[in-house]
Amino acid sequence: MYFIKKRKSKRLILREEVKINCVFQAQKFNKEGIITYQGPKFHNTIFDSGLDLLHEGVLRVGDRLGPWGGAGDYINVGTGSSTPATSQTGLDSFLASTGNIYGSLSKNSDTSIPRHVWQTAVFEFAIGSCTGNLTEVGLSSAENSNYFNRQLFKDAEGSPTTITVLADEGLRVTATLYLYEDLAPGDTETGSFLFNGTDTINFTREKSTDTDWLTADVDALVNFRAGQMQIAELSGETDLFIGGTTADSVTAKTYSSGDYYLDYDYVWNAASFVGDIASIHFPFLHLYRQYADPFSAFRLSPVITLTDTEEFRLTLRRGWGRYVA
Repeated sequence: MYFIKKRKSKRLILREEVKINCVFQAQKFNKEGIITYQGPKFHNTIFDSGLDLLHEGVLRVGDRLGPWGGAGDYINVGTGSSTPATSQTGLDSFLASTGNIYGSLSKNSDTSIPRHVWQTAVFEFAIGSCTGNLTEVGLSSAENSNYFNRQLFKDAEGSPTTITVLADEGLRVTATLYLYEDLAPGDTETGSFLFNGTDTINFTREKSTDTDWLTADVDALVNFRAGQMQIAELSGETDLFIGGTTADSVTAKTYSSGDYYLDYDYVWNAASFVGDIASIHFPFLHLYRQYADPFSAFRLSPVITLTDTEEFRLTLRRGWGRYVA
């Protein structure tokens, strides 16, 4: 994060990182709809190239509505056997792909520590559409391309296994994406930066104790694009839902492969905010509600004072990574 007052600047970058995890489960069924195989749940390996997909702003499974698309629009199965690695970019030996969804998407949240939200989709291969000895599975944003992750099918002991799908059988793969906070409520991160090249400003970053972001709109899962940020004079609120003045503009910078973060420039024009800036708030990952419940806040000490002739600029770095279960 860096700040400019009177167009003088010193740069400091603060990284707000969210953690991602994914779980698969396989199920076979016959023409009568009877389940002939029910496998265990197992974690996957998210590719480096899969994390790169998220700079477009989307982590979604099984939902291609609107212009957003998603890293998990398709499920792919194959017959390869190599050990999954983050450097891989797809399946070893692709067999079939589908974007068909069985039933409806489900979303939920958990306010226990670590707080998180999740989204589940059940992908269905029709009878006879993926016949073979299946050993590997992965999500992608297109059929057999732009892969997000990969894993070998697992048995109840966690060892690689083969799922034989006959010509008169179909396959369902349940994919659940999880998103975790990087700080728990009550935890803080402290630091300082030089403002205008001379003034030391201390900050304390903390999470909201308000759980509305978890319970009211779990579409928070799907968007990695930064929403509007707010600056405010108040600093003593504990739930961070205190309002403020939103930026006049926000611009995403260019993403570079392998960064796993995206920088956003926020600008408050002269006279948009006049007074003492004691705190800076921004919402989490809401796709449809940019002005949603604040997720994090920076408390500033001493406060930054703006007059009606001063422009204020700020850069936020939002990052993402793998959650190790």
